[in-house]
Amino acid sequence: MGTSPYYVDRYSSILGLSRNPFTRNPLLEESDPIRIFSKQESDSLLEPLVDEALSNVGSSFLVITGSTGSGRTMRLRVISQIFRENGASTMYYPTEPMIGQQIVEEIILMAYRNYRGVDKVLKKTIFGTSDQLTKEEMNEIISSASNAGKVVVKSLKSTRPSCILLDDIHNVFFTDESWIFFIFEMIREVVSNMPEGSILAMTSGREAFDEIERRFPALSSRIHDIIRVEPLRDHEAISLVSKRIDLVKSRNFQSPLGPIDQEVVVEANKIASGNPAKLLSILERAVDLAVVLGKSTVDMRILESIMETEGPLLEFLSSLPADIRDTMEVIIRKFNGGPVSVGDVAIEIELPVSKTFSRLEAMTAKNLLKRDSSGNYLVPEDIIGRMKEVKESLIKEKKEKTEKKIDELRKKSLDRIMRRLKAK
Repeated sequence: MGTSPYYVDRYSSILGLSRNPFTRNPLLEESDPIRIFSKQESDSLLEPLVDEALSNVGSSFLVITGSTGSGRTMRLRVISQIFRENGASTMYYPTEPMIGQQIVEEIILMAYRNYRGVDKVLKKTIFGTSDQLTKEEMNEIISSASNAGKVVVKSLKSTRPSCILLDDIHNVFFTDESWIFFIFEMIREVVSNMPEGSILAMTSGREAFDEIERRFPALSSRIHDIIRVEPLRDHEAISLVSKRIDLVKSRNFQSPLGPIDQEVVVEANKIASGNPAKLLSILERAVDLAVVLGKSTVDMRILESIMETEGPLLEFLSSLPADIRDTMEVIIRKFNGGPVSVGDVAIEIELPVSKTFSRLEAMTAKNLLKRDSSGNYLVPEDIIGRMKEVKESLIKEKKEKTEKKIDELRKKSLDRIMRRLKAK
């Protein structure tokens, strides 16, 4: 749904922006991610690995780990864009929680469509088609992980320099055990036989990657580099925001942050715990509120206004141990406090079901969650009540501060009147 012309004009006339720079733009993220990508310290590994592959002098198996919203997918898209702009081949596969065989067959078909071998040309000449595999051919390929891996390697060799990018590989853990083994063994086959001039990069949630390392040492021992995406530092958050502002500014600003005060970015980054997706979400709401109120600057008062309703939840979450904080936030934000199944939580926190179950049971033992008759989990009413009490307390505190400020203004105004009367 597009932004109405009325609000487009308001963004421009009030803030000097053609639109809200923090609203997601999937088209830009996929076609030109470099324009909005802001490097972090760990990204220093990316450039030399890509350069080696594009020069056909090396191959790499790269893993990118980080929390949800940290920018793992963005980094894969940057690799893909660099390859495309250099006339190189790129294959991107977003792994979804689904049947394992379907994941394998989709990767195989992607690799086969990318393949540029003579036998494929002959197949097209004889049968009139080249981008499809018959059921018999597919069954033969997926009869072993070795066969499947060889198809991917052939594809990479035929289009060098080339890359295959497997996004959210942790979702493999939501299929059955035999296919989990098959998929990671297939990847091991690929990285063991990759030609020079190629990259296999995959992304994973942090804890899920620990599980991959533990369960598949033969694969993890072949990793060349790991980019562990850390929370944004303040200067990195400022860089990220300024790149977004630069794309949509409709007038010149003295600051690269345009109409946004720097302290707002720093504070929002603190609230977001350095998570880029959360930071952009907070700033998106702040910009929208500034436009609605007709404010030409996004200052701390705007930020405080939008975070007012978040106060109780943030205070509650900050009181929890770090290892369960994100899980509780997901249950409250994504599932309105529950009831929610183990499987649904597992997908959101990017952990195998067995590990998610153990975590939810531990939270239940601490009375942070309870189970209903269906075996689903929900936040107890007393915790919801405590958050409401905190909210009411914050509202009361704000009301008292406002009344005190009004009294001070009245007193100052009265003092000024009295001074004028005395002067007469």
